[in-house]
Amino acid sequence: TADGLTLTADDYGPAHSRRVVLCLPGLSRNARDFTDVATALSSPSATGAVRVIALELRGRGRSQWAPAETYTAIHEMNDVIAALDQWGLQRVDLLGTSRGGLIAMLMAMQAPDRLRRVILNDIGPFIEPTGLERIGASVGTTMTFASYAAIAKDMSERLGTQFTRLTPDLGERFARQLASDNDDGGVTLDYDPTLAEGLAGYTADQPTPDFWPAFDALARRPVLTIRGAHSDLLSAATMEAMRRRHGRMRSHVVAGEGHAPLLWDRPAIEAIRSFI
Repeated sequence: TADGLTLTADDYGPAHSRRVVLCLPGLSRNARDFTDVATALSSPSATGAVRVIALELRGRGRSQWAPAETYTAIHEMNDVIAALDQWGLQRVDLLGTSRGGLIAMLMAMQAPDRLRRVILNDIGPFIEPTGLERIGASVGTTMTFASYAAIAKDMSERLGTQFTRLTPDLGERFARQLASDNDDGGVTLDYDPTLAEGLAGYTADQPTPDFWPAFDALARRPVLTIRGAHSDLLSAATMEAMRRRHGRMRSHVVAGEGHAPLLWDRPAIEAIRSFI
């Protein structure tokens, strides 16, 4: 990056494919969120395999941690552009989950020639305040757990009304996307806890950022918006307003899931494959 950090990405599929899908995870998430969809898209099919790159933003996963003041969508957008330059990729399809989708919208304003198609996974230009407050209250609080099962139990208690289909086994699978083993025999979430500073003190009675101008910058790009049916961050009303505002936007709703859809299920993966 411009300030000397090293970022990490997972690279799937044929290296010289003309079609590249860049995946950007959410605020405190990492490249493992895209394992299933990346594996599916990069496998040979009737329409041909595409190259899929899942980038871990600064402070997430295996990428280096950074000063807290650089954990902003603008800094992260510049990191993405630097990565594309280093890889020699002029134009990509971009799949962004939550924070990754906000970065995609900012790129539509700042570097529109780098985007071909955009997939927004449970994010839109208006963020529901109650959902943002929930995220702000949880990020960076408890980082270490006794086991993956303990993380799954914690998620079930906090997110059970959103992810209604998560069995204990699926909950542990989810937990393994979020954390890694540590030297003390427990497991630790894979992100820098100072990411929480960006949402410190936020409450639902405060305004959320207005991303409508950034969304409008996508007007000439095909857009697919995916929404979890129980999402508390992207409402059905906002998604409908996006559809009315963008004449070519497609949409897909994932039943039984909230913020943000896990992209494990076949219908969601096929919606993405059809779109790109």
